[in-house]
Amino acid sequence: MAILINPFRFAAAAAGLHWQELGRTTLGSTGDDITVSSLANKPYLMVLYYVNQDGAAGPTIRVNGDTGSNYAWRNQRDGTSDTTGTSETYINLEHSGNTTNDFGYGFISNISGQETLTQTHSIYQGTAGAGNTPNRQETVGKWANTSTISSLTIHNPDAGSFDTGSEVVVLGYDPADTTGGSVWEELADVTLGSAGDNISSGTITAKKYLWCQVHTISSGENTVKMQLNNDTGANYAYRISASGGADSTQSSIDEIYIGQNSGDNTFTNFFVVNVSAQEKLVIGNSMEQNSAGATNAPNRTESVGKWANTSAQITEIDINNTQTGDFASGTRMKVWGFD
Repeated sequence: MAILINPFRFAAAAAGLHWQELGRTTLGSTGDDITVSSLANKPYLMVLYYVNQDGAAGPTIRVNGDTGSNYAWRNQRDGTSDTTGTSETYINLEHSGNTTNDFGYGFISNISGQETLTQTHSIYQGTAGAGNTPNRQETVGKWANTSTISSLTIHNPDAGSFDTGSEVVVLGYDPADTTGGSVWEELADVTLGSAGDNISSGTITAKKYLWCQVHTISSGENTVKMQLNNDTGANYAYRISASGGADSTQSSIDEIYIGQNSGDNTFTNFFVVNVSAQEKLVIGNSMEQNSAGATNAPNRTESVGKWANTSAQITEIDINNTQTGDFASGTRMKVWGFD
């Protein structure tokens, strides 16, 4: 499985510890393939894809133009039982037949002499509006080839197409790099100096892609919920699973719930696609420490959500607690973004 580099290290790290943009492709007309070619050889890759559907379409991954039966995958949709595919012609990222916008991110281990391993998380918007909850999917896959990646394709095998504006961005990381800069620009770094029920990014520069990390330190019972641009109306919908349990959903609600009710410290990563004229799609992964000590297993949460605003980009992120406790001093939020 690919290693997730913690960007909290970036501020104090030596030059070279960064994600570089290796390439991107944005469709100028409808099509079934979005290919990013001539990729520099990096051992760790990050992929972000945002596809608008023209009819029923389902994103999949192909590597180096390989259309042979050289892929295998395992995925789970909306917390149901795993589905697997072996000797396939692609890695299946989402259930076929989807007709709404999709957003996903993934990490790829790209080591010469080893099979290529992928891990992706995705959200598909569902019918527009806060009254309709999104869907989610988690996928792991492999390309049974020991060559390194020079091109990556998001491929649609279904009857529809990807619409104009659909995009794939490939980033790369190499610990040996000593030049260049990270594509992820730091937009906010906030630490609470005293206990409270809110930690806010403040006003941030609008970027198409956002990555946020939040480490909450608990003082009593708390939650991890998100609001955007100070919108407190019933303009959100979400889907969430706690520690592998069945998904629960909420629609036409005033926040996106990205962490369990607990009295525990939490650590959360979430990614957002932030296109002004489209609903904002959020993918979150959170862990809750549980009681201190190695005899107590932590808890986990997977969530997706959407903000049904189609007229403005996100310029503020607020994480709120609605329980009786507080976020303690030292609770921290960092936000990065790029266009």
